[in-house]
Amino acid sequence: MDAYMGTITVFGFNYAPQDWALCQGQTYQVSQYEALYSLLGVIYGGSASQNFKLPNLSGRMPIGTGPAQPAYNLPAYNPGQIGGQQNVTLTSNNLPPHTHGGTAMKVAFNAAGVPTPATPASAPSSSNCYLGASGAGTGLANIWSTALNSPVAVQGFSIAGTTDSTGNGAAVSVLNPFLALNFCIAINGLYPVRP
Repeated sequence: MDAYMGTITVFGFNYAPQDWALCQGQTYQVSQYEALYSLLGVIYGGSASQNFKLPNLSGRMPIGTGPAQPAYNLPAYNPGQIGGQQNVTLTSNNLPPHTHGGTAMKVAFNAAGVPTPATPASAPSSSNCYLGASGAGTGLANIWSTALNSPVAVQGFSIAGTTDSTGNGAAVSVLNPFLALNFCIAINGLYPVRP
């Protein structure tokens, strides 16, 4: 198969055929592959005039090059440019704006002991044992509820509630579903002459 030197294609087998090399970032000497170097230069790495590297597509997805396209919110991509990552750690900046709650916070206090002075309306008992009555009682202590198991407001008492932070900050995979294939580059072949 005659191919243009520098062509990258995919093979279904696991080796590079004759005149091709795996796209795994190998370093080649300029003196041995001058024609290929004249096409690739050090776009994919290397030290000019001594060696150069082949593209490395191991675990990477190729993307088309071109100028920025603001209408599609796409940046410019240059040959040899690399980017992206397989995992990211999300922060609160990644969450959509939202609020917690929407309902009032209810708080119940259980009485521990007998208030002073002890009166039937203000002493804790099996039917009168917790804080919360707003105006109920004898007037000696308007802080005891007359109903069991029903949290009610405590006179002159307020609570400001907040939500506790949570989470461990574990990285999240952003890797697309994939199929591993054998990308190879033609290191010998027809020289692609510019039109």
